[in-house]
Amino acid sequence: MKIIVSILLIVLSIVFCSCTATVLKDTNGEDDYSLQTITDKDIIDGTNTTQFMAVSKTKDGERICSARKFSGVLPVYDAEINANKFSITLSSRITVGNARLVLVYNDEIVHEFDVNSTDQTADLEDVHGIVQLKIAGESADYELKYSVNQY
Repeated sequence: MKIIVSILLIVLSIVFCSCTATVLKDTNGEDDYSLQTITDKDIIDGTNTTQFMAVSKTKDGERICSARKFSGVLPVYDAEINANKFSITLSSRITVGNARLVLVYNDEIVHEFDVNSTDQTADLEDVHGIVQLKIAGESADYELKYSVNQY
């Protein structure tokens, strides 16, 4: 029995130690926040995501998200919407790494937000489908605040 337990522990150790987190490095310098590895297809389809020290909370109807050393694609907001008008307003700050913020509607990027900007708004009309706010990052430290309205 001890041999079986020992073998099982060795196998589990090998499996867990061989799993590594994907961290996409910032290869284009500190002042350039554009993505170098992640493509539009990756953003729409989604990729493996690694994030460290992530925080998400809601205050006065505004959602606040932040992470350090974030790599991959993360849908920050994801909902099925049936409305005449959909509006999202956000402010973002990227301090390290590369990042891109996009609004995806029915698997198509319909709006790209500027990083390091405040009070940006995107409006969609006659919305019937899946709406997502996605952040793509390569070793990015970010803070994001947003609010959503439907009419």
